[in-house]
Amino acid sequence: MPAANMWTHHQPVRICSGPLQQTLQPALQMLLSAEQIKAQAAVLLVTTAGFTKRGITAQLAAWLFPLPLLIIDEVTANPDIDSIDSWINQYATQPVAAVIGLGGGSAMDAAKAVALMLTLAETTPAPLDQLFRGKNILQPSSRLPLLLIPTTAGTGSEVTPFATIWDDKQKQKFSLSGTAVYPDVALLDASLTLSLPADETLFSGLDALSHSLESLWNKHRTPISEAYAQQAIALLARHFPTALISPSDLAARQAMQTASLLAGLAISTTRTAIAHAISYPLTSHYTVPHGLACSFTLPALLEMVQASAELKHLQPTLGQASDLLRKLPLYQALLAKVDFTQIYSRTDEMFHPDRAANFILPFAAPDLIALLQRSEVLLKTAPVPPELIALIA
Repeated sequence: MPAANMWTHHQPVRICSGPLQQTLQPALQMLLSAEQIKAQAAVLLVTTAGFTKRGITAQLAAWLFPLPLLIIDEVTANPDIDSIDSWINQYATQPVAAVIGLGGGSAMDAAKAVALMLTLAETTPAPLDQLFRGKNILQPSSRLPLLLIPTTAGTGSEVTPFATIWDDKQKQKFSLSGTAVYPDVALLDASLTLSLPADETLFSGLDALSHSLESLWNKHRTPISEAYAQQAIALLARHFPTALISPSDLAARQAMQTASLLAGLAISTTRTAIAHAISYPLTSHYTVPHGLACSFTLPALLEMVQASAELKHLQPTLGQASDLLRKLPLYQALLAKVDFTQIYSRTDEMFHPDRAANFILPFAAPDLIALLQRSEVLLKTAPVPPELIALIA
């Protein structure tokens, strides 16, 4: 806990849960002026091709009528600077009144970038390139009205002040961050997660678990972030295996979505720590899904912190997380994407002093090898139920 129990809490996102058909239009009406609604101002949707193919994009357009819906449905996993800049340039001169992000973390982060950078695009072409590669402009301090609709249960991006942007050319990860990156509204409808296949359910759920744990073993944790993370882990411990084995179980999907949201609220306060720093080169070089990349070291990190007197009051929660990780097919899923020889070869890119400084225990770059070695042992020996291994085979 911060010294002398000094902390602050800020969360500006309005969160609405319920059937999207009932929540979408009222939420958008909160973001647009009466004049914009009367003038039928255009709304820009940022999503993936899958939602267009399944007819959800057309359904949103029908629910928003008579407001016209402009559509970017080309988002893929980890969209990079050039892709997002091309979308921003495409709509730079069009009168967009608000942005909606529909999808997982990639779609929501792309929507954040579009809403933020469209404020510059008419006078600044390719603004992300100029911000991150050229370093000749500053991140805007305002954005277009933004509404996010998560369709996975993992990133919590619908309530965070962060957006991850990838540079495929330079194999780097960048971040937009700050108050302007928070969306205005998050709409939760767990029925949108029912179509998630087992691997995406696993990776996104692991992301929520990593957020929860990284916020607990964090020097910046507060009583509020702790409460969010503890409840998230309790929900994941109870419902994660069910969501994998019985994907049509709506109650399990709702619990997973709530856990993801709570973990996002927790990490908004604390930011991330070592597990996330280790993950970035694995995603940029080997396209290891983010939730998997930032979770394979969690069992070893849990071993490190469980003896910490500072977290003594969290031992039951840490035990729940440890028991859950031993049931999940992390090792099998990881080896399907990357081997440990490749992982060890990227250690020079895994240490970030700022992330290490967030961790409650001393951690230096030379400690990485021992952590990775212990992670490999724990993953290999975890007693994962065969029915869960079969899901990702």
